[in-house]
Amino acid sequence: LFIAKSLLPLSTAGSQALADVTGEEIDYCERPVILAGDFNVNFSLPEAETLLTFLKDKFGLEMINGKNDPTTKGVTIDAVFARNIEKIELKHFVSYFSYHNPIVNVIDLDISPLENDN
Repeated sequence: LFIAKSLLPLSTAGSQALADVTGEEIDYCERPVILAGDFNVNFSLPEAETLLTFLKDKFGLEMINGKNDPTTKGVTIDAVFARNIEKIELKHFVSYFSYHNPIVNVIDLDISPLENDN
């Protein structure tokens, strides 16, 4: 439920509903998004397809890390999803403070300087 509520404005339907209420046409569904965390879903199992399909169909989010790349106790329950980001690299490292294997996201942002209106 948290994912749906937090991401709702970033979906096509949610963006339109927000525009209907506020009167502002802002295309939230084209914005770059990274969603990462401990989903407590074993992504290597067929049951995870429901969540994967929901995130892809409703929000355009693709899973960046592999479904079979273990992140916690030999299974993949931690994941990184993204959309509209061309260069994203994942790096894993060993944590001595958690049983989760942290996933570091390296993002290459090509941000051009703002034009000066003077």
